[in-house]
Amino acid sequence: MSRPLSEYYISSSHNTYLVGHQLVGISTTEGYIRALLQGCRSVEVDVYDGDTEPQIFHGKTLTSKVSLREVCQAIAKYAFIVSPYPIVISAEIHCGIVQQGMVAGIMKEVFGDALVQGPVDGKEVGDGKELDALPSPEDLKGRVMLKTKNLNLVVDKSGTEKESPQSMYDTDSTTTTTSDSEVSRAEQVLKEERQQLKAEFEEGISKARNIFNRARGLPPSPNLKAKQLQPERPKIKMSEALAALLVYTVGVKCRGINKKEHYAVEHLFSLSEKTANKVLKQGMMDLIKHNKSHVVRIYPKGTRVNSSNYEPHRYWAAGAQLVAINWQTSDLGYMINHAMFLRNNRLGYVLKPPPLRNADKTQLAQRTEHFLDITILSAQRLPRAKDKEGREILDKHIVDPYVEVSLLIPDWTHSPFLDDTTADYSPPSGPNAVMSSTARTITCRTGVVKNNGFNPVWEENLRLPFDCVGGMHELIFLKIEIREDGVAWEEPPIAVYCSSLACLQSGYRHLPLHDQQLSQYLFSTLFVKTQISDAKPQQKK
Repeated sequence: MSRPLSEYYISSSHNTYLVGHQLVGISTTEGYIRALLQGCRSVEVDVYDGDTEPQIFHGKTLTSKVSLREVCQAIAKYAFIVSPYPIVISAEIHCGIVQQGMVAGIMKEVFGDALVQGPVDGKEVGDGKELDALPSPEDLKGRVMLKTKNLNLVVDKSGTEKESPQSMYDTDSTTTTTSDSEVSRAEQVLKEERQQLKAEFEEGISKARNIFNRARGLPPSPNLKAKQLQPERPKIKMSEALAALLVYTVGVKCRGINKKEHYAVEHLFSLSEKTANKVLKQGMMDLIKHNKSHVVRIYPKGTRVNSSNYEPHRYWAAGAQLVAINWQTSDLGYMINHAMFLRNNRLGYVLKPPPLRNADKTQLAQRTEHFLDITILSAQRLPRAKDKEGREILDKHIVDPYVEVSLLIPDWTHSPFLDDTTADYSPPSGPNAVMSSTARTITCRTGVVKNNGFNPVWEENLRLPFDCVGGMHELIFLKIEIREDGVAWEEPPIAVYCSSLACLQSGYRHLPLHDQQLSQYLFSTLFVKTQISDAKPQQKK
C-alpha cells in the first residue's frame, strides 16, 4: 500500500445517496453506510442550494433530498470501520457562492483533521513546484479527500492550466453575501438546465418515434432539433474556501489525451461511460499511459434510469482507477466489482497489474491463448429457488439444477481466441437504457440433474478458451451460476459464485455459493476441479 494512488484500483460508487431509481428514487445516508461497510473508498455527492444549508439529490429529477451535513456525519462515522485507507468524496457542486462556502465549512467541521487541506508530510504541492507523484494510500491513511472541478483554473494558450485572474475577486460565505446579480445568474442557470432537460427528452422521443415508424414502414417524423440555439450559460464563480480543499484530487475538464495536453499529477478528470468508450476506440494505449501517473474516474451514463451497471473490468483494463458502480443494484457489474475488491480483504484498494503500472510497453504487446478446464463434480445443500423479491418459493421443494460457467474477458484490442469447443461466445455490446456495457463472454453449461438439490452430481468436464494480454489474469472473471431447469433466464439463479481468474487456485476446491445480493450461504458449496493450460505451449529457450 506504499505506491502512488494512481497505481491502484479504488472501490468506487456512483450516486451513493440514491436507493433505487435514478429519477424518482430516495436520497438517504443509508447508501453511504452500506457502501462504506462493504469497503467502498470513493463516494459521490451532488450538492445543490438548500433552504438553509446545502442539500444532496439527483438534479433535474424527482428524487428526494438529504442534508449534506447528515451525509458528512455518516461518512465520518463509518469511513474507517472496514478499511483505514483514504476516502475520496467525489462532488458535483451546483450551488452558489454562499453555500459553496457552507460546503467547505461543513466538511471542515465534521471531518476535522482527517480532511486533507494541505500537503501531507514529504509531499510538497504548490509554491511553483510540480508534484512528481501522488501520495500512497499508506501516506493518506485515515484521511478524507474532496474531489470536484476547480472552476478557478483556466487553460492558457500553451495548453497548461493556471489560476484564473478572476478568482482573486471571488468571495465565499465567510466574507460576504451573495449579490442580487449572482442570485439571478444562478436562477438563470437552473432555468436553462430545465430547458436543456426538456430538449433532450423531446429529442429522445423523436428518435424513438422514428425507430417505430421505420419498423412499420412509415416516413420518419420531423426532427425537433432540440439542442439547437441553446444560449450560452453564465458560469457561477467558485468559492475560494472550497477550492482550497482540492489538494491531490483537483477536478479538471478533459482536454484530450495526447502529447500536446499536459496535466499535473493531482489533476483528475471524469468520463462518462459513453465518452470512455469513444476514448478506448480512439486509442486505448494513450489512456493506459495517462493512467500510470494520473487518476481518472469513470461513471455510468445518465440514461441508466434503473441504476444498472456496466462491466467495470472493461475500464480497469485501460488502467482507470475510480470506476464507479451503482451499489444499490446487484447485477453483473456489481458482482465483478465485489469480486475484484475481495482480493485485498475488502480494504478498497487493489494494486494494478504490472503492465498497467510499469513504463515498459512490451508487456502490453504480449498476447497469450489459454484454456480453462473446469470439472463440475457436485453441489451440496443447494438453497430453495427464490422469486424476484428474494423470497423462497415454498410450494416447490425439489429443484432440477444445472451449472452455467462463464468467463468475462475485457474487450482487448485484438480478435478473441475461439476454439472448436462447445462454449458459446458473446461479443462486446454497447449500452442502452436497460442493458449494460458488456465485454467478451465465453459460456458453457452442464446437463440437468433431476429432483436433487441436496447433493446433485454432474461430473462433467467443461473447456473454455480465452486470451490474455500481458498476463493480466486479474482482469478476467469467472462467473458460475446454478440455475433451475425450465425457469426463464430472466429469473434469478439459485446461487452464484464470481472470482478473478488470478485468484482461482488449481485443483479440487469447494467454492462458496452466494445469493443474488452476494450474501454467502452457510452450507451451500460447489465441488469443482480447475486447471488453466496454454493453448500454444511456449518453447523453452
